[in-house]
Amino acid sequence: SEMCIRDMYRMRRVTAAFSAALAVSLALTAYFVRTSMTIRENYRQALRNQSRYLAAESLDRLEDGDRITAILLALEALPEEGDARPLVPEAEYALGCGVRAYATEDSDLVAVGALTPDGHPMEVMTSEHGDRVCIRDNLGFFTIWETEQFQCIQTIKPQRASDKFLFTRDGVLLVWNWQGIDCYDGESGALLWTREIETDAVFAQPNTDELLVYGGDGQKDQALFLLDPDNGETLRRFEIPLIDGEERQPDCYGSLSAFSEDGSRLALEVVGDDYRYYVLVYDLTEGAGRYMEQGFQYLSSLCFTASGDVAAVGILEWSNGSSGLLYDYTNLNLSRYDALCMSAETGRSLWNCELEYYQVSYGVEIFQLPDSRTLLCTASNVCWMLDLQTGEVVGRCETPASIVAAVPGETSARLVLRDGSVGFYYYEENRSTSKPVLVDELASVRVTEDAEGWLTYFTLQRYGNQVLVYRGNAMDAVSYTHLTL
Repeated sequence: SEMCIRDMYRMRRVTAAFSAALAVSLALTAYFVRTSMTIRENYRQALRNQSRYLAAESLDRLEDGDRITAILLALEALPEEGDARPLVPEAEYALGCGVRAYATEDSDLVAVGALTPDGHPMEVMTSEHGDRVCIRDNLGFFTIWETEQFQCIQTIKPQRASDKFLFTRDGVLLVWNWQGIDCYDGESGALLWTREIETDAVFAQPNTDELLVYGGDGQKDQALFLLDPDNGETLRRFEIPLIDGEERQPDCYGSLSAFSEDGSRLALEVVGDDYRYYVLVYDLTEGAGRYMEQGFQYLSSLCFTASGDVAAVGILEWSNGSSGLLYDYTNLNLSRYDALCMSAETGRSLWNCELEYYQVSYGVEIFQLPDSRTLLCTASNVCWMLDLQTGEVVGRCETPASIVAAVPGETSARLVLRDGSVGFYYYEENRSTSKPVLVDELASVRVTEDAEGWLTYFTLQRYGNQVLVYRGNAMDAVSYTHLTL
């Protein structure tokens, strides 16, 4: 009847209203989904454009020679795990260009690995042939790495807080401070032994496992102690003589030392009461030591010569020199160093050679060359060859950047420069070559050589958080494009 008709019309209106609302809601849903997809696609397109821009900027920086920034820009252009950033081929290409920028077809050096400790690496030491590497970081940890797969095999947190350590040829870690010395097994990380002895410096005798400690045992004055490497017990004590005119034993920081070729004599840097540096040559066979007569205001490097005498380079007396300021706020000083050869038997100076150079960065080393007739001295970006008998400069050349490390060979010395270049100094021709091979801005480099003559470079960047590893062939078996400087 009339009531039913009204109910029917009411239901039709409700159904129509519901259908209209549903249609509007579906339309709005479709609109929002479409809008969301458009926004997402626009965002991805913006990231894609940003990645392409970063990749292009990376290539531009690489053209300008800023390799590190170029690599960082290329990495920023690549997506990370779980990142919405799309992968663009331009970013991969830019990263490849940055990584391979220093690689050339005739390059004998190849990047083979990278060691990344948890903290910032501060110092690197290697075993005898570089198969084990120990890294000290700024967190106080020591990490031991193997160099086949470049894996960390052990992390050691010493019970003694110290930045003084020694990594021996068989992979044993020694950590010490003024209270004592601890010995750890590099493979298992176990504490092998500990010794409560005042320790200033620790030396490992070449070709043996024996340890020498400069310090005190609380009974007498400072002395050299020969320790048993198995338990740290004292095998022999060597008394340290007094410097003429002084009443107490000198201090030894262990920063400079050298063993003779047969390991029977040790030359080490000590500091007297007048704050001058002296060279003490100790005969471990006879148990007696002698000071070289010449003292230094600053001592940079020392070594034993082929004749058994001691060569050292340092500053005898402070002198005024000209200085300036470079564009990067680096002090440029005209410096003078003195290279001396001193008789290990009498302590007297045999000759003195004054060396002048502009000191852009510190780093002075002296080596005995294999010919047994000449010495090689490097300072900043200059190499000198000195006649062993007279001290006369028989060769001198300059490199494009400061020398971080030098490895003398039979006919040439391989040079590693701060800008990442590697080259040679050819003795006979008195010239050097170099080309960029390693990473930029090196802080330090440790080079090891295995039994077959292969060299492994462990490079610590100036601002990096990795130790980068490079490997190359025997250093006298390659030829570089010659660049006479």
